Amino acid sequence: MPTATERSSARILVADDEESIRWVLERACSQQGHTVTTVGSGSEALEALRSHPFDVAFLDIRMPDISGLDVLAKAR
Repeated sequence: MPTATERSSARILVADDEESIRWVLERACSQQGHTVTTVGSGSEALEALRSHPFDVAFLDIRMPDISGLDVLAKAR
C-alpha cells in the first residue's frame, strides 16, 4: 500500500456555506497532500467547476442560493 507521500495528489472542491465545515475539510484534505479549493455557495461552486478540473467535490446539500444536488446536476 502506498504511503501518503507516494499517492498522487487530488484536486478537491469543498462547497459549504458554513466556514467551520470548509475549514475542517480543507485542513484534513490538505494534510493528506491534496490541493483544496473552498467556496461558500452553490453559485461559487459552479463557477469553480467551470474554471478548473476537480477530482472530487464535497457539496453541502443545503446552501442558500443553489443546493449541492442542483450543483451536481448542472455540473454533469
